[in-house]
Amino acid sequence: MGVLTVTPTPEVFSWVPELEDSLKEFDEKRIVELLDSLGNVFVKYNACDDFGLSMTHRHFDMSKAEILVESIKDDKSMSVTIPWSYEGTSAEPVDHALWTSYGMTKRRFIVPQNWCFTKVGELAPFEFLQIDEQLPMPSEEFGRELYAALKALGVERVVGLRRIVNFQGTKSWETTPHGIRANILTFGEQPEHLKNTKMVQVLWYFNSTGKLLRGNIFCAVHCGWRWNDCNHCDTCR
Repeated sequence: MGVLTVTPTPEVFSWVPELEDSLKEFDEKRIVELLDSLGNVFVKYNACDDFGLSMTHRHFDMSKAEILVESIKDDKSMSVTIPWSYEGTSAEPVDHALWTSYGMTKRRFIVPQNWCFTKVGELAPFEFLQIDEQLPMPSEEFGRELYAALKALGVERVVGLRRIVNFQGTKSWETTPHGIRANILTFGEQPEHLKNTKMVQVLWYFNSTGKLLRGNIFCAVHCGWRWNDCNHCDTCR
């Protein structure tokens, strides 16, 4: 359905912390207060318009034969991110019926969207984006310097890199429906069904002078339970 522009590394996704673990580290180390110091790295490599910092996290598990791919609806009202199976440079949604039920359509390319840093400090994509155009990749030099700065702060496991091409200026609200391996992102005003749900910020980016801007992707925290264990409330059903 789409052409992968890079070869995935299957074991990377299992290295990504679960949301609850990332939240705990963000709170304990007061990481948000440290992000300001990283703006100079983005300015140096002219990366402010293309990339931001993200809270590295995952909501569910995947097999080594799967990658996580986001598809954005034609009217830009929402996106759905689900596991896709891949072989070589080709990939298809694992649950095609679920994917089409949200009104998604195929795009030409599948490009890296979210990167984490591996144990040896390499930038590795763990989430991808389906899109009709090629997008710029972070340079190796930028990745190395950003990793060194994050490591000096002791936050390299839970802070990663994310494209911001779709998210500047638009608020986005992410939730994981009960029992479904999917992250559903709604663009615009906060949906009514999420008004009483705890939401945490997971994206930050910088302006051209390196000033930290308040990011606009917010992720729902459902009672602190994993997606397939939660049966204590109706928040995410």
